[in-house]
Amino acid sequence: MEIKMMETYYTDKERKFVISAFRELRIALADDLSYPEIRRIEDIIKGGIAAGKAHRDKYGINPSVRHLNTALLLSRYVGADRNMIIATLLYQICSDDYFSLEDVKAEFGDDVRSIIHGLKNVADLYKKQTTQRDENFSKLMMAFAENIRVIIIMIVDRLALMKAINHHPNQKFVFDIASESLYLYAPLAHRLGLYKIKSELEDMSLKYTNRDLYTQIAHKLNESKQERDKYIAEFIAPIKKKLEDDGFKFEIKGRTKSIYSIWNKMRKQNAEEKRLLESLCHCDRHVQAEPFEIEGLDIYSKIERIRIAAYYGNRSRPTLGGGSNTHAAYG
Repeated sequence: MEIKMMETYYTDKERKFVISAFRELRIALADDLSYPEIRRIEDIIKGGIAAGKAHRDKYGINPSVRHLNTALLLSRYVGADRNMIIATLLYQICSDDYFSLEDVKAEFGDDVRSIIHGLKNVADLYKKQTTQRDENFSKLMMAFAENIRVIIIMIVDRLALMKAINHHPNQKFVFDIASESLYLYAPLAHRLGLYKIKSELEDMSLKYTNRDLYTQIAHKLNESKQERDKYIAEFIAPIKKKLEDDGFKFEIKGRTKSIYSIWNKMRKQNAEEKRLLESLCHCDRHVQAEPFEIEGLDIYSKIERIRIAAYYGNRSRPTLGGGSNTHAAYG
């Protein structure tokens, strides 16, 4: 009976993903999550599915697949600990009253129970609130979560959901999720220092709410990639040399502005089509170095001086950041 239920519960694509995802989690968490533990988690989820729990929602989203993907993204983006991963995987089964919080505590510890309890609290908050567009809602989420790791799980879960709904047939559902991700989850990610997730949420929100504009900017970014890469390399080279000569341990990165940030800049400046390339060629440069002092001079202040001297040389009016080419499941 259980085998037949499992065969019909997952699509072929989902089944392949589940096998692959659990394999990746076992490898990623080898030092924190034992093989018997992860097998026990798989058995609990299978038992819940066989008991008729974890149904697809009204939009066809499979909760077991969604939360497994969330756990996978947590390990990739955040380096989440054992308890966050277990709580994420068992949340749906616990919410459907197949596996109680006391069972969780007995088998996996009180910390896992506490995280799942926080996720359930926020889910209840979602059901009670008629709108999440109120600025106070994020404060309520923080209070109801009781644990910052609950908020991190919710942010990553939203990323998992956004990745899953590309080309979903219900456009209103996609638009609503994308809009909420932009005004609620992207700012939360920014506040918690999850900048990569913030950028991805913003980019996908623009993609799902204005796909033509997103595609247009992405195409122009691709066209100007070679020029941008050359510009960044030329910018970094003299700074890298001076820092190496001074014996600093450092890492220099250059990145293109995200598609959403380009659009946002254009919107704020009322930029027209002809000004788009100017925005695209503006790249962020930053230097990360070990914080220590040399003869009373803070390292970051020294780097700022090096950056000015190295890149702008004898230019009369240097402008940093420019240059000659300045152009929620749980809710």
